[in-house]
Amino acid sequence: MLCFGLHSQQNNLLGQYYKAIQVYAPGLNGAQEYLDVALGSRKQWTSVNNAPSINVLNISGKLNVNRRNPYRFNSARVSNLSPYRRKNVKLGVGGYVINSNYGSLVNNSIMGVFSTHILVAENSYLSIGASFGFRSQNLDIANISVLYPDNDVIYQEYLRNDGKASFFDTNVGLSYYSSSVYFSYTLMKAVSTLLGGYTSTRESDYGRFDHNFLGGLRLSVHEKLDIIPNFFFRYSDTSPSFLDVGVRASYMNGFLAGMSYRTDGSIIAMLGLEFKKTYELGYAFEFKEFSSDFDVLNTHEITLGVKLFDHKTRKPVW
Repeated sequence: MLCFGLHSQQNNLLGQYYKAIQVYAPGLNGAQEYLDVALGSRKQWTSVNNAPSINVLNISGKLNVNRRNPYRFNSARVSNLSPYRRKNVKLGVGGYVINSNYGSLVNNSIMGVFSTHILVAENSYLSIGASFGFRSQNLDIANISVLYPDNDVIYQEYLRNDGKASFFDTNVGLSYYSSSVYFSYTLMKAVSTLLGGYTSTRESDYGRFDHNFLGGLRLSVHEKLDIIPNFFFRYSDTSPSFLDVGVRASYMNGFLAGMSYRTDGSIIAMLGLEFKKTYELGYAFEFKEFSSDFDVLNTHEITLGVKLFDHKTRKPVW
């Protein structure tokens, strides 16, 4: 029989997921006050041939849409200028491209992301976002072994379609964030339409979703030091659910160090540097706890980023 044990790997999850937050929480797209361009690469099990890998290109920005301001004709000779500078509505725009390899299976996605952010309190926003675009799957049939190929319906379906399928996916999310806290919920693949290719495995996945919950809190323990506890919980109908709990320390918004633990037994250590308040470099090392194959079952991940049109010194919580 043909055995597909790839669902547990097909989560496109980065250890530094906060570097590509809109992939997992489209409602947070455009929450930052700059244009964010980031490239990430993750390589699992570096000593294993054809081990899983993920590559991500992520772009996120925002547009300000100010409603009619009742103070627009007033004199600005006051100490508090917030009524004149307040941005009641922001529009987030962005997109991302993901290439993920899981041995014989290759996934490619290209998605656009749009969000609307409404000011609900001082420096606090409620936002709704959606990402949508195309996803392709390509299974290398030549590397698949089947015990009874003539009697395996799924295998025959893959053969008829040369191991290929394409989809149009839509993810929707709702978020709340301020300068000190954020929380987001996203329904992944809220709509997933088969455009072409094999269909057998899709029948069992119909009506089954991934639910992403993300949150975090900024604790300013010193004027130069922030501590950021955070979590990422995914409840999935199609692959193993997990909880990722971590804490990061940010010094002067330029140096970051953190640790997180995932309920699949993964421990992630991460470091980040910012240069000239524009360029960012991040690295994460991930390994399985109590694993006797420490030198084999480890993961390396690196991210490179650039911030453009950044006029504020305060970063988003994540």
